[in-house]
Amino acid sequence: MSRPHPTHLIRPTHTCTCSQDDTMCEVHGSQALFKRASSTDKTFEAVDSMWHILTKEPGNEDVLAKALAWFNARAN
Repeated sequence: MSRPHPTHLIRPTHTCTCSQDDTMCEVHGSQALFKRASSTDKTFEAVDSMWHILTKEPGNEDVLAKALAWFNARAN
């Protein structure tokens, strides 16, 4: 039995970064959540050559810099 997805309740500004190579979380699920969220200010970014722990893997500096820039742009 399929449970309804309350994604219409997601309205705050949000960002999602995931890896195409993640074997624990499918990028398609993250994309579906992103598309269904009713937020008007949302950002989705898929990265390559990383696995699941994006903040600790090689290349994390770029991921973190983009995330900080995203938050800083909305903090003003």
